[in-house]
Amino acid sequence: MRVLWTGASGMSAASHWVNAMANDAANINTTGYKSEDLAFSDLLAVHYAPGVRIPAPDTPPGLPVGSGVRAAARVSDWSQGPLQETGRKLDVAWEGEGFFVVSGPEGIRYTRDGSFQVSVDPAGQATLVTADGHVVLDEYGAPIDLTGVDLSTLAIGPDGRITGSVAGTPTDIAVLGRVVFDHPQRLIKAGNNLYDAGTEVPLTPADVPDPLRFGRLRQGYLEASNVDLTDVMTKLMEAERLYALSARAVLTADQMMSMANNLRG
Repeated sequence: MRVLWTGASGMSAASHWVNAMANDAANINTTGYKSEDLAFSDLLAVHYAPGVRIPAPDTPPGLPVGSGVRAAARVSDWSQGPLQETGRKLDVAWEGEGFFVVSGPEGIRYTRDGSFQVSVDPAGQATLVTADGHVVLDEYGAPIDLTGVDLSTLAIGPDGRITGSVAGTPTDIAVLGRVVFDHPQRLIKAGNNLYDAGTEVPLTPADVPDPLRFGRLRQGYLEASNVDLTDVMTKLMEAERLYALSARAVLTADQMMSMANNLRG
């Protein structure tokens, strides 16, 4: 029976791997998306001590006999994606490991997607928001008010400082909220290109005075996905082979048990 469980675990792990690679392929054009891979771990292994009867005669004493494999976790690749020039005033790309801070119905979230827009409410107040409507926050955790700002004069500096002309007067408007994380692998994907910090503590420029840690912002650019389609296709083929071999092991074991039952009869 062990081979049936081992083969089934391989099939399950392969299906999780295919799902992860398919998700990468689907997000190859998603701004700021970070590719994923799957981490695998062994299931319970049995160590047979000397003198104990071993199921396979050729297995040396003390050699662990495994029970299969499982998909342990999805691991994100946080390497920098290529920058694409858009020329749009409200597009901002990260060159570094930082995140923008946004707010929505679910609370505070973090994103690498800097394709911002202006939302105007019925009262005429203009606010900087993400593509899906989350409010972009400044360094103090407040919404960024763009009411009356001539957007053609809007400038966003490498440190996130926003300036523009209001009624013909050059004005400092706000500074984009920027954070980094010591352990970004622990961030939780919340959908719509957003991350939940979970138990991780966001670090602001005041917490980490080293400017190299935050990198810089580039106005008029967006960070493209860092997905390598060639790598994705290679891993998909590996996952397909893993599934096929595991399925063959299950089929072979089933045939052998069927033959044994027939001989017994």
